[in-house]
Amino acid sequence: MEDRNPYTTLAGLSDDLSSLATAIAPYLVSIEAGRRRFATGTVWRDGVVVTTAHAIRDTEHMRVVGAVGTPATATLAGWRLACDLGVLKVAQLTGPDLSTLGEPRATRVGELVVALSGSSKEPVARLTMVSSVGRFEPLRRSTRRGNVIELDIAPFPGFSGGPLVDSRGRIVAINTAGLARGAALALPVDFVSVVVEELLARGRI
Repeated sequence: MEDRNPYTTLAGLSDDLSSLATAIAPYLVSIEAGRRRFATGTVWRDGVVVTTAHAIRDTEHMRVVGAVGTPATATLAGWRLACDLGVLKVAQLTGPDLSTLGEPRATRVGELVVALSGSSKEPVARLTMVSSVGRFEPLRRSTRRGNVIELDIAPFPGFSGGPLVDSRGRIVAINTAGLARGAALALPVDFVSVVVEELLARGRI
């Protein structure tokens, strides 16, 4: 007779986290950024990948590897160093469209979230908590203002450029370790969306 699990709540949480990571995996790509450097990118929509500017070192020989595992050539559409965002164009890439997720829900302090990385052969997921939500103070003039989310973890390999997912399974932000030394931060998708569209249109802001 099989023993009954006395920790049903914990088992349910574990199953939900595993299912969440599986559901978000199609959004993840690994970026080959030169000199055996690998970074995470998040599929924004067909042919467009969002990552962090500091992770891009070789803009002439970039490739991305998505869920199907076939490398595809990537070209730099533009980047904005002041908010550490970069946009790549990948003609062969198809994926879910983040613009169809609807109005983003405000992220709250104390909320449990999952940070994902796609820079290795298998996705990496870390459960963490939102430790603060504050205004993003521009490092340089003309930087767009917006909220920044601070997480209660240390940045890990591939953290930057990956998606931050809330308890409803929605991508709410793009992770970055390039704005403050040693801090795991995330930029909300509504802020990122404006920057992405301007970079696609102009290549810079």
